Amino acid sequence: MEPVSSVKENGYFTSKITITSNSGTYIEAGSHILENGKNIDEYPLQRFIRPVNIVKLPRQTENF
Repeated sequence: MEPVSSVKENGYFTSKITITSNSGTYIEAGSHILENGKNIDEYPLQRFIRPVNIVKLPRQTENF
């Protein structure tokens, strides 16, 4: 996350969050786009265990 605007300077606060379009939705395999690409079950399980960042957002009390 990186700040984009602040209440003091802009009258509102916003942040930029950058993620890939497939992040957290599904796992893309070579077989999805390549004729001889691997299926998911052909990859070792260890390849899918990666570091993670967890962002806990506060409950919102206002409707926008």
